[in-house]
Amino acid sequence: RLLLTDDPDEAARVARELETLNARRQALDQRILDEAIDLAGRTLRAEDRALVLAADDWHPGVIGIVASRLVERFGRPTFLIGWDADGELGRGSGRSIVGFDLHDALHRVGHTLEKYGGHTMAAGLTIRRDRFEEFRVAFLGVAGELLGPDDLVPHQRVDLELPLGLVSEELERLMRHLEPCGPGNPAPVFGVRGARAVGSRRVGANHLRFTLDDGSGILPAIGFQWADQVPEDWLRQPLDVAFRLELDEWQGRSTLQARVATLGPSS
Repeated sequence: RLLLTDDPDEAARVARELETLNARRQALDQRILDEAIDLAGRTLRAEDRALVLAADDWHPGVIGIVASRLVERFGRPTFLIGWDADGELGRGSGRSIVGFDLHDALHRVGHTLEKYGGHTMAAGLTIRRDRFEEFRVAFLGVAGELLGPDDLVPHQRVDLELPLGLVSEELERLMRHLEPCGPGNPAPVFGVRGARAVGSRRVGANHLRFTLDDGSGILPAIGFQWADQVPEDWLRQPLDVAFRLELDEWQGRSTLQARVATLGPSS
């Protein structure tokens, strides 16, 4: 109705409703990401070539997005599974890395699944709870057969390097024209070189907040689940940072910020 109504009051009301729903989705996305990273930290072994996780209250509508974030973090093909309310069936979503055909891998372990589908880089599945461990072991076995240690080095795509002085709310609005983003249309990733992380501090459970400063401009930044991944000495030297541009909406205020995809000492 937002695009069809001629009534400005109705348009404003519908827009507010959509903003509220989007904020709830973002909060759900972040909660599942935090839980999945914690679970991976407790279960992922160094020799594992893939990651398969499951939980009772993971919403199937967002686990694909979270799986993509885990691939970025751990550099491994990843499946997340959320169990239905009755607990017997689970729906899963997976994302892959370059060189690993996710659909082909599922075909090889299809006897453990109720159904599956997808393509090389993204796939979905339905599984019974009592087959989960069998599937997990079988999928890790296929990944172990096809992937070597060199394949697991995380690769970060950067679409555009730019000085922070060129980052603006107008740029963020332009990026929205590329939505919806997903496996076939990934969200744009920006890069900045030689930036300082000013005022870095740990927030929440394991998040890192700071201000990026490259001399041409400054930009608030947040690294979700990065606080324990960044050595303190990194924060005292220039950094190369890959990030997605987003609006941080809090208590009715919107602030432009960088959502860190990866960072490291400047090369």
